Amino acid sequence: MGTQKKRFFPGFAISVVTLLVHAMTAQAEIVDRVVAVVDDDVITLSEVNEAGQEQFAAILRNSGGQDMTDKLAEARKTVLDGLIDKRLVAQRAKELRVSISEKEIDNAFHNILKRNNISEEEFTKQLAVTGRTEKQFRGSLSDQLLFNRVMVMDIRSKIVLSDAQVEAFYKAHHTKILQPGQYQLLQIGFDWSDSHDKKEDGTKAAGKDEARKQAERIRKLAMQGKDFRELARTYSELPSAVDGGEIGILHKDEVSSAMSDALSGLFAGGISQVIETEKTFQFFKVLATEGDAARLVSFDAVKQEIEDRLFRQETERLYEKWLQDRRQQVYIEIL
Repeated sequence: MGTQKKRFFPGFAISVVTLLVHAMTAQAEIVDRVVAVVDDDVITLSEVNEAGQEQFAAILRNSGGQDMTDKLAEARKTVLDGLIDKRLVAQRAKELRVSISEKEIDNAFHNILKRNNISEEEFTKQLAVTGRTEKQFRGSLSDQLLFNRVMVMDIRSKIVLSDAQVEAFYKAHHTKILQPGQYQLLQIGFDWSDSHDKKEDGTKAAGKDEARKQAERIRKLAMQGKDFRELARTYSELPSAVDGGEIGILHKDEVSSAMSDALSGLFAGGISQVIETEKTFQFFKVLATEGDAARLVSFDAVKQEIEDRLFRQETERLYEKWLQDRRQQVYIEIL
């Protein structure tokens, strides 16, 4: 296992200031030097300046005096650390015998142009505004593709997410424990005021009595285990029908006394009796009540999003560990 040494000299920040100021006025005589050793590889001052040119230029524009010196030193450290990480990835790629071909870089480059709906000429012009060339951009693409390939082989292929992890994240971030008096409900209802009730055979019903009968018929189907949301979408005449009867989380103090009485004593999964309102007959299914975890969004709707997020988090965690391990195995000296 190799040793790792890091030595920082404050004079380096002044070197960066001097070099950049002279470069900006086209009066500099640039003298390159080695600023870090990574095993049998080196990183030069010119590499640091090229990689951090945008950051350094912004600091020069917006800062002055000691504040500028401090910010440049911190930016230099960040840029240099990034270059060391790239060297570690490149060295690991050699160990794995993987590389990136020009064709792969071409494909990635043209995919970027296609996604952004921009021509190569226009893209090159926009790059020039930032002080970068197409050659530099393609070099960055190559680095990213190589990084992705090494990460797939060393990290991502080894990540396995369990159902328990996904469900735990869902419960922690997409559910809410209900307080006393709260209910999460689904609703089915029939409006008899305009006689637009729907029978099971698709024909219209007439009048209040038929609306009540329709409500009782559909409630019976729900009590037999038919999917409540599908029943709501198919038969309910209330606005909530499009959402499968979803009306969210309500407190008993926010609803009518008839509705509160109908819900009284019901637990999760319970279906209320039919109640009469001014213009409708309705009944409800309790999804959650006091002490239950109410679902703020369906599990299926966010499952892929959760899996993607957990995968990214685990990748980042393992990458940090991977970097620590590589830095312990490789000789690193910062000059």
